[in-house]
Amino acid sequence: ATEAAGLSASVSIDRRASADWKAMPLTGKAHAEMRELGFLPILFPQVDRATGQLTSDVELGGTLGTPEINGSLAIDDGALDSYVTNMQLRDLKARVELKGNGLTLTASVRAGSGTATLDGKMEWRDRAPHGRFRFKGTDLELVNVPEAQVRVSPDLRFRIEGREIGVDGAVLDLVDVRMVPD
Repeated sequence: ATEAAGLSASVSIDRRASADWKAMPLTGKAHAEMRELGFLPILFPQVDRATGQLTSDVELGGTLGTPEINGSLAIDDGALDSYVTNMQLRDLKARVELKGNGLTLTASVRAGSGTATLDGKMEWRDRAPHGRFRFKGTDLELVNVPEAQVRVSPDLRFRIEGREIGVDGAVLDLVDVRMVPD
């Protein structure tokens, strides 16, 4: 039998370095692997089936009051299904690189005969997220049920400035939309 998941971690806090718990140095490492993503439908009710591999390697540093997390999180060979719309996402790959107070995200997926990518960066300043992301796709099959077939080609840019989220761009070439009456 093969293991479906594994986690190894070590964390150290130097209590002798300071009387103030917020200033105590923090060090650590963690490695996680999951060969099944069946837990995702529990977290996201719109997802009916999820498969793929999750790998994460992180290092902890800084202090208890201001921890720093550096490392990576990756999903490979992913697939997500939503039965309500018959949406099937395949060849899902995603990578998050954590460094200092920021992250970089790259992802790609196939939906029907179409493909999409998501990439961007975000950092935390003054305890708030700030970043930019772009989601670009061609001929993505989002709905494939007898009542409707929907394919889209989005080109969207997201701007995050604290509590404000801005979106610009377009959903290009709305293709093959057929509404079938009852």
